[in-house]
Amino acid sequence: MSDFLLMDPPQIPDLHAPEINWYLKNSLDSKEEKLKTLSLLYEARAIKFDHALHQDYEESVSPSLLIIGESQSAKEFASKALESSFEVEILPYESIESIEGKLGAFVANLTDGSSREFAQGVLFREDEFASKYMGIEKVSDFEDAKELLEKLQSRLGIYRYKTTITYNPEICQYHHRREKSCSKCATLCPTFGVVNDDSKMELLFSQLDCVGCGGCISACPTGAIDYAPYPKEALYEIARLYNETTILMIPEPFLKDLEEVTLPKGITPLIIDREKFPSEMHLLTLLQESGSSLLFYSPIISRPTKEANEMLNQIYLKAYGEPALYLAQDIPTLLEALPKAHKIEKSLYRYTPKPNELRRKTFGERLRYIIKEQELGQVPSGDFIRYGEIKVDQEKCTLCLSCVGACNVNALTANSNEFTLDFNASLCTTCGYCLPSCPENAITLELSGITLAPSWFESKVMARDEMFKCIECGKPFATKKSVEKIKNLMSPLFVGNAFKLKTLECCPDCKVKVMVGFSSEADSKRETILEEVE
Repeated sequence: MSDFLLMDPPQIPDLHAPEINWYLKNSLDSKEEKLKTLSLLYEARAIKFDHALHQDYEESVSPSLLIIGESQSAKEFASKALESSFEVEILPYESIESIEGKLGAFVANLTDGSSREFAQGVLFREDEFASKYMGIEKVSDFEDAKELLEKLQSRLGIYRYKTTITYNPEICQYHHRREKSCSKCATLCPTFGVVNDDSKMELLFSQLDCVGCGGCISACPTGAIDYAPYPKEALYEIARLYNETTILMIPEPFLKDLEEVTLPKGITPLIIDREKFPSEMHLLTLLQESGSSLLFYSPIISRPTKEANEMLNQIYLKAYGEPALYLAQDIPTLLEALPKAHKIEKSLYRYTPKPNELRRKTFGERLRYIIKEQELGQVPSGDFIRYGEIKVDQEKCTLCLSCVGACNVNALTANSNEFTLDFNASLCTTCGYCLPSCPENAITLELSGITLAPSWFESKVMARDEMFKCIECGKPFATKKSVEKIKNLMSPLFVGNAFKLKTLECCPDCKVKVMVGFSSEADSKRETILEEVE
């Protein structure tokens, strides 16, 4: 098995588990418990490997290097790069109009109309746009020239990389919708991993430029974006392995920080690839499947993850009388939190989401278990993790159902049997797309957060009407409010024309018949007039 799964060196195997040696060395668990946990950690890694949605890519990277800047330090670095076998060109920052392309195939368009091709670049000046490309580095991000050169050299030849994120446009709240729709993923992305094209209302993804931090995943309200190395299906399965233990979640790049940290009994590491992807759904899944507090060590924590932490702690304080999550961005904070984590009575819950279940549905079903029949008040929304409710003016609403067509998460639905417009707040992402879709301006949105009560998870009637029956055949064909609206708009235009006024209350089939009758009567009158004239 050593050629497949190793505990430390990541260079050769497809799957490695550095947390195993770390746990065995640092945990205070008994030998018997360590054997059980060892099996758990191996199985968790195998499950993650099986579920990973990786696709392999590669780019050819030549040693051509463009140094952008004219300072003395830029010239000194150019000399060192030449000694390291790079083909170097130096250009002043002001001479460059724009940069486009990708790692291995960049083009700098110059102000004099010419251009330069290069494989990698180094900025000796702050430029937030250019530095978003994989392959263009800022000097300020490195301690010295040696570290920067090592980074550049690591990509030479054939640069290989994998899929980091997956995307389902069908449930995206930006894709092919109106302007100013959700684009939280692009807002949070530190690179060109995901950008929004407002001319087409499409998201553009670059697996090459993506650094895999996961910030877009925690911000996505529907789950349209998922983490390829650790998809939600893997999380659901792995979480169940941690039944009756306390999880210490650690992004793999930061495991090395904890070399000297001793693990108290009953705490088991869970390694994630990067630090920013856990959302409120991920965190609550781990909390409930373990039935315990959750520790999360990471020097970097995304804004959505912080908001999710605050929200879940408020929920647990109201429901169980104690916090659920302990975030630690440094070793002293982690050491202080470790003794506090423990089993939370009556919090253990197993839930199996349906295939392709939306993130808010999964979160809502888990939250429903916590609330049960209690009334626990409100939990406010954040800037990125937003919850709320819509209000509908029933006097204005004609039940045209434009809002239902606009909602792609099934928060708004139509009940064709009861002729009602129904709303489920637990599914709503507060995108606000239903507001401009309503021709009557009957909808308002309140970012009121989560109501911790059973009613929050149920669909409630926002507007109701009854069917209008055709005055000719008696067949129901529209709601009364919609017919009344059309009559109010069109009646002034049809004054004195009994046939046209009548059509306003007819179904499409009878409308044609009435108009044909009107046409026949008009022809008959015309013939009579002609005969009298003759």
